[in-house]
Amino acid sequence: MFIGLRGPVLRGWAVIIELEVGNGPSVEPQPTFPGGRRYRKHFFDLRGLGVRDLCRHQNDLLVLAGPTMKLDGRTTVFRWRAALMSDGEAMRTQYAVRKR
Repeated sequence: MFIGLRGPVLRGWAVIIELEVGNGPSVEPQPTFPGGRRYRKHFFDLRGLGVRDLCRHQNDLLVLAGPTMKLDGRTTVFRWRAALMSDGEAMRTQYAVRKR
């Protein structure tokens, strides 16, 4: 499961948290990452924008980025290629981009 944070944006970098959840009635994060961690952090240079929505497309993750608050502003769709195949934490600066 990927959770995109609208804010805070840290010096232009947005954050996406990755969790593995259980199969049972509980959705408690499982310690499946290195060192028994229950999550992984991914940092993205979204040019000062926050994550507004996420959408899976095959093994990619589409990231709708926009203002961090209730403001009018530009939105951009970023594509994190092979996101579901990721084997570690990421700091990404290059994506396929579609501006609106």
